[in-house]
Amino acid sequence: MVLSIILKIEKMKKTIVYIYLVLSFFTFNKLLIAQDTIDSSIDSNLIKLAHDTVFLSYEDSLCIDSVLNEVIYYAKTYLGTPYKFRGAAGEGFDCSGFINHIFLPYGYLMPSSSSGYTIIGIHMDINNLQKGDFMLFKGRNVNSTRIGHVAMVIEADIPNNVLKIIHSTRRGVVIDNYFTSAYYNQRFIMGIRPKY
Repeated sequence: MVLSIILKIEKMKKTIVYIYLVLSFFTFNKLLIAQDTIDSSIDSNLIKLAHDTVFLSYEDSLCIDSVLNEVIYYAKTYLGTPYKFRGAAGEGFDCSGFINHIFLPYGYLMPSSSSGYTIIGIHMDINNLQKGDFMLFKGRNVNSTRIGHVAMVIEADIPNNVLKIIHSTRRGVVIDNYFTSAYYNQRFIMGIRPKY
């Protein structure tokens, strides 16, 4: 099945719409739409499409797991790369710039802000996170309710208190264990399982 949608949007102000067209090697294509802000003129059916659950076949999930392993390997090559506000290239990254950079070579365009991740997948609680999921956190202000940081889960063994995340922080690109990080423990807002 081939899914195609033509978007005709005129005079949209401050709107960023990302369209992810993920070609499956098997039976169908998936279209995901993520947004930072969306003008009210966008057809509500398109917004609904972004929130609908995509069910994966067993073969699709194997393909995605293989790609995730490659993305994680690629991400680790940037360990130690310095933090750079609004950075999205190899000389430095902010958190969302880093995630976008590591997924882009594999055909995925990710949101340009950490808050944009809330609509690209299914909300997950901490006990159900797995490799490839995203974790959204408050920024430096622990009293805030706003999302200010994103990280990707690279290893999950919840019963043994292992939830390793890779992300770009003020310390640069690092791997942290969520369960041993007091800083991130008090800032966790939600997990996101993306609809790859």
